[in-house]
Amino acid sequence: MLDLRFNALAEIERPDTDTRTAFFGSVYGNLGLAAGILQLVAVPLALRFIALRYIHLTIPIVHFVSSLILTVSPSLRTGTAAYVTFKALDYSLFRAGKELFYMPLSYDSRYRAKQVIDAFGYRFSKGGSAGVLELVRLGVGTIAGAAYSITAMVVAALWAPIAFGLTAMYQQLVKREET
Repeated sequence: MLDLRFNALAEIERPDTDTRTAFFGSVYGNLGLAAGILQLVAVPLALRFIALRYIHLTIPIVHFVSSLILTVSPSLRTGTAAYVTFKALDYSLFRAGKELFYMPLSYDSRYRAKQVIDAFGYRFSKGGSAGVLELVRLGVGTIAGAAYSITAMVVAALWAPIAFGLTAMYQQLVKREET
């Protein structure tokens, strides 16, 4: 949702295609830099000193807060900040944290679980959300820009307790295997 809002704000504030392309190049360059710094500096520290369940809870909280700021103060600046913050965390901390979930599994189970989640879970959720958005658009005509960031807030509010519950189940599983 944030990427749709971000792209729409960029199109409004940078109507010239070449200017917008240069802007996106700069944003994605900075996003890669931020994700790289997080991956090399913040992720090792976070994984060492913060429980995995709190790392996974932090991600929807950051998503919620950045979406709230974008909803209250919609601009290309806040849209860019929300998008880059979420994606930098997604590319670094969330992916590293997600990989740790697979560690207790056997090699075969790990490979199969990752395939199912990566190949079907992510693609189905992206396709499903695109389908829902299109149905909403067909029903109402034009979707207001704020609806994207509000939807992101709702999803983050649903995501947080699910992540917290799943990480509790993961901790119980790991404790059982250790004993």
